[in-house]
Formats: sequence, structure tokens, C-alpha cells
Amino acid sequence: MRGTTTNCGKYGQQEISIAYEQEKVLESDVKWLLEWLECQVANGRRFLPSETIQIGWMLTKLEPFEDGILKICEPDMEAFPVNFVDSVTNTLTHLRLQKMVAESVGVVDELSCPPLIHSAITCNWFGEHIGIFMDRFSSKDSDSGWFIGCDDPNHDHQNQNNLQRKSLYELVVRNERNILPYLALPAGISVHVRDGVPSFHRGEKQLAILPNSYLAASLSRK
Repeated sequence: MRGTTTNCGKYGQQEISIAYEQEKVLESDVKWLLEWLECQVANGRRFLPSETIQIGWMLTKLEPFEDGILKICEPDMEAFPVNFVDSVTNTLTHLRLQKMVAESVGVVDELSCPPLIHSAITCNWFGEHIGIFMDRFSSKDSDSGWFIGCDDPNHDHQNQNNLQRKSLYELVVRNERNILPYLALPAGISVHVRDGVPSFHRGEKQLAILPNSYLAASLSRK
């Protein structure tokens, strides 16, 4: 399916087209994105070919389409380095997922989406163990603020020889896609995932998963 803005032209901006898989994307999210683009243009922003746009954690790219229209392309979430494809399916489904996770622990108002090109500190055992430990500090420059590593208590995460820096995109594509739902959680939150079951802390306090939330429903099916 495709959707296209209709109000950009009156501001001297080329209209913008988006392609998406109808069975995976909510129509309300498609509507939101098209309206957001139009609002940006109405407020004076101009979008140009080859320009990148951050939407949630996803870094998308504008390309010429047809009849003077631009299209939004997104990473295919398979290739490394990034390969852009004519779609916003991942962009919208990832943002929806990250919002629902944040809502599930009561921090959606603090949603903080780091661009996928930003880096994280990771341990050299990450991806080789079942468990995942994530801890977010304040972000700075191109550092997302995330530490993302294994949950093995015998692996010393204070030893610099056990640590390395990678982009969030590389960590998701090459190592562990299960970290993706948590990447927009704010600084001060830690996540421990074991056997697919997450627990959340803010400092010493455990954050409860709210009843009737996305995560509560997901965990009830396990």
C-alpha cells in the first residue's frame, strides 16, 4: 500500500509518498506520519532528496519517486552497512512497539528514541548467552547512553578488555533483535531479559508491568 501527503504542495514542497505493508502497520500510524510530515512543512521545514529524517529510532532517507514526488526509504534491517528500501513498515512498527513497551511500565511520556546510528557499549559475550542486561545512562553526542550486554554474573563488565562500542543498528541486526523493543526507554531504566521475560528497574525500584498493557498481554501468552 502507499499513502501520500496532499497539503505540502501549497507550501512549495514536493509531496511525500510512503509505502507500507497493510497487514503489519496500523492505519492510524500511517495517518499520523503523513500528518506529521505535512505539519513539519506547514511550520517551515523543507524536505530534500537524499536528506535523512529520524522517525522514532529509525533513520530514513528521502529519494525521488515519480511525478515530482519524494518517497521515504528505510533500512531493510538485514544488510550491514545499511541498505535503504522503499518502505516505512519497519519504521512504524518499531515505533509502535517501543511506545507500547514504554506505556507498559508507565514511562511513555519520557520516550527517548536514539537514532540507530548512535552507539552503545556492549560486552564481548553479548549474543552468545540467553540472558540480556541493558542499562541506560544519559546520552551524549553520538552515544545512545545504553550499555547492552550478557547477564552472566561471571563476566566482568568493569574490565575494558571485555567491552566494545557498536552502533545500535549493528547490535540489532548482527546480534540480538530482542533488544529493539526497549531502546527508546529513558535514561535511568535498566532491563533484564531472561527466557524472553523482561523485568525493569529505575534505580533500586522495580517497575511494575501495568495490567492490561501490551507487555502484560504478551507475557500472559507465554
